[in-house]
Amino acid sequence: MAAFSWRSWAAYRRWPQLTADPARALLATVSIVVPARDEAENLMRLLPSLLCLEPPPSEVLVVDDRSRDQTASIAAGFGMRVLASTEPPPGWSGKNWACRLGAEASSGEWLLFTDADTWHAPESLGAALSRATADGADLLSLLTGQECRSLWERLVLPFAYAHYFAAAAAEWANDDGAPSAIANGQYLLVRRTWYDRVGGHGAVRASLGEDVELARLVRRAGGRVRLYRAEALIKVRMYRSLGAIQTGFRKYMAGYLRAYPPHGALVAASTASAGLPLFWLIRAAGGRAPWWPAAAAWLVGIGGYLPWLRWFGVHPVFSLLQPLAYAVFQGIALDAGVRSLLGLRVTWKGRRYRA
Repeated sequence: MAAFSWRSWAAYRRWPQLTADPARALLATVSIVVPARDEAENLMRLLPSLLCLEPPPSEVLVVDDRSRDQTASIAAGFGMRVLASTEPPPGWSGKNWACRLGAEASSGEWLLFTDADTWHAPESLGAALSRATADGADLLSLLTGQECRSLWERLVLPFAYAHYFAAAAAEWANDDGAPSAIANGQYLLVRRTWYDRVGGHGAVRASLGEDVELARLVRRAGGRVRLYRAEALIKVRMYRSLGAIQTGFRKYMAGYLRAYPPHGALVAASTASAGLPLFWLIRAAGGRAPWWPAAAAWLVGIGGYLPWLRWFGVHPVFSLLQPLAYAVFQGIALDAGVRSLLGLRVTWKGRRYRA
């Protein structure tokens, strides 16, 4: 348990950090594509941040994915170009179809696909372009700063990150010779030539993990894929309730385990080890074991959880709830696994997909 905690935090801290480089000349044109379904509230924060980017993008396209709220009117009110998406054809996810429509209507040398729940610092686009140019990258993605405000966000998201990074490593993520690749769909900057070369979102039309799949296609075709940390430059608030966390994790978790079996096994082992405090607490409470193993396991769990809580800006007192965080996360993971094995459907923004 301690080893997994150390491995996870060390892996994340070793990840290269993206920094702003205002001195580098930037000549490329960028089209920003925002797929948006029922995102009126989030667009009120995202769009002003996109208007402040330096250098400014050549265009921002908001693809209204048949929203049931004021998504389209809010985007138009900010002066954005709004495209009305049709219902996705059979075999397409709604997001992939919206991204495809946005890419086809855009004209930039680079395409930046970003989610509606993100916020962009003014210097973020310049920093990303500078880094991509310096690295000769064909696809560059960023790890974003996660905002946690509700009880369940503070409890579950740092825990999930802690165990995800037990299997991730910058050494292979940014290695051109690695057999696979990884990316974050909240910020996906790709050269148009390479996007078209690998077939764009049409090549991953049914995937709920299209970001990772696109990165893998680019790397397998000989392109350069890079992933950097940029918590101060790009922020996101993904989920606002326990139900939203469960639905969102359910959508991605099973697909990740299938796409990366060895890494999925490490994540599963790391998460299982984090259940030791709860296991010993239950045994001690039932009189079947002394209290000292429970206390020792709980202290180790707190020690592994604390760095992530600090990084997320969550009060350290939440570390005392590590056994509860484990129980909630494991319940979500088991639900996702069962749905995947049985071929059950998951619901996301009013549409049903196979897990």
